[in-house]
This record gives sequence, C-alpha cells and structure tokens, in this order.
Amino acid sequence: MTTFKLRQGQHTLIVGKTGSGKTTLARHLMSQRPYSIVLDTKGDLSWSGFKQTESVAEAFGQTHCILRPKDRRSIYMFYEQAYEEGGWSVYTDEVYQIGHGTIYSFPAYFVRGLTAGRSRGETMVTSTQRPRFLPQFTITESTHIFVFELNSKEDRKAISRLVGNDKLDQTGELKRYEFLYLNTVENKVIKGKMKL
Repeated sequence: MTTFKLRQGQHTLIVGKTGSGKTTLARHLMSQRPYSIVLDTKGDLSWSGFKQTESVAEAFGQTHCILRPKDRRSIYMFYEQAYEEGGWSVYTDEVYQIGHGTIYSFPAYFVRGLTAGRSRGETMVTSTQRPRFLPQFTITESTHIFVFELNSKEDRKAISRLVGNDKLDQTGELKRYEFLYLNTVENKVIKGKMKL
C-alpha cells in the first residue's frame, strides 16, 4: 500500500473504473482514521473492522462503520450528523448516487462537510467511476486527488478539465492498482502503485 496518510480536515477525491483499486485505497485510508464512517449506497462493501448497519444512530455509535441507507432521508441524516458531531472521516462510495450536476441536488450537509467541515475536523473522502458527473465543488475542495484507470475517453478528459491539469488525461495507460496522484496545493502529478 502507499505510504500516503490522510490528515484530519483534508479532503480526498478518488476516481477510477470498477476493479482499478479505488475502493481498496479508500478502505486503506479510512482504516487509518480513528472515527471512520462509510456511506455505501450500492450495498456491496464489506471491510474488516467495519460494522455494517442500516441505522444512522447505530452507525454513529461505532468507531468504524459502513452505513447502507434505507432511504434518502437516512442519507441526509448521515451527512448532517457527521458534520454536527465533527471529527469524523466520511467516505462516500460513488458520489453520483447521492446527487448529480448542480450543487443543489446534493444533500446540504454533504456540501457543507466539503466546504466548511475542516473547521470541525471533518475529513471527506469521495469516490466515483464517472468523473464527468462530478460537481465542481467536490474537486475544488479536495487537497488530494487519486486517479486510477479510466476506460472512457470522455471521463479522462473530464477529470483533466475539471482539475485543470492535462497530465491526468494519461490514465488510460495505467494498470490495475496504478494511479496518478495530484496534491492540489503543489499542483504536481506523481504516478504511483498500491502495494498490497
């Protein structure tokens, strides 16, 4: 695995096709954090050390938990509680499952967590297979961007355009578990590979 460590209050975006390694990286990052909670809208995540539940109240009673929301209201409550309590590391597995396009289609506290969560010690990790559906604010608020292999030329162009770095368009040449990493503060792209 990479030696990268996620710091409290820093936001991370992970992009890549199914099977490229993005969920493996997310699991690694979230396992490092003392209070980690995962929103699993697809209902297929099972991580060692993470309890699975459909109850928002039960999820926040754990130190490491995967929430499989029953409905849209549970999703809204999830983000609101994470923001209000502060100190949580929140992973959204597939961001286009909770909104798309305009900022107003996303839960208000998801947006608030990204834009104001740092002051509350909230750390957000967001992933997607389809970067062309990403809202701009998920990118502009991220300090760390990991881009794994993307098959779609439109998705490769989208992430390069959205981030403003044309080197990220080279993800079609990556193999499984290889990625391009961009620290948005330094604006330098580095190629890496996870060591399992």
